[in-house]
Amino acid sequence: MQINGIDISQWHARQWAVSIGNHAITNSSEWNRGSPDPFLTGGAISFKTIKVTLLIKDSTRETMTLDRSNIVAALLEPADIVLDGFIHKFRAVLSKDASFEETVNYRQDRWHKLNLELQGYEYGSEVAVSGSSELSIVNPGNLNTPAVLELLPTISTVPVTIQGICRDPATGEDSPVVVRALTTNKKVIIDGETGLITQEGAQKAGDVDLWELPLLAPGVNTITCDNANITMTIKFKPRYM
Repeated sequence: MQINGIDISQWHARQWAVSIGNHAITNSSEWNRGSPDPFLTGGAISFKTIKVTLLIKDSTRETMTLDRSNIVAALLEPADIVLDGFIHKFRAVLSKDASFEETVNYRQDRWHKLNLELQGYEYGSEVAVSGSSELSIVNPGNLNTPAVLELLPTISTVPVTIQGICRDPATGEDSPVVVRALTTNKKVIIDGETGLITQEGAQKAGDVDLWELPLLAPGVNTITCDNANITMTIKFKPRYM
């Protein structure tokens, strides 16, 4: 197991057991008395819960307590988690922990057991696709996934319109993006994860009209640009229920 790229063996710990749940779902559907049909709405997702049990073994009880403390401290802020035996990664933060000393059956020795409960989301490896005019992108995840849209003009140009990368969250309908004042070889980045809109590191939001941030639905997404002098690059990390 790794926390932000740090292997927990650094703290004399090993992954023992893992339990991963789906995202919590809430739904406001209802069936009013006297109505022949229910009022059904789509569900809204919340955090995914990941439960991990670690075993810690060091030379003394004091050092084992310090090891345990270091692991918990590393999870107080949102972290990227890599679990042994899993291809996908998790972006999560610690919601609760419990630790105690016990004998582990597979080895007659005294270990500290640390139970961690994390909440966050699951994601896959980053995908990047580039092209001009039209891109067909397959999102292998099964949830809507934030995306990063990069625009690199080969010539300075008038406003351009990009379609298929932003959508109304209520209706799912396309919400076009208009970008003005594009300059030759100066990249504009619209980041659906952070919400930042920049050009060469400087703020560019004043030259961009959009109502929603870039987002890819599960499956095939078609992104178009009305100017062939723009190279589009879409980057995303697919998310999973």
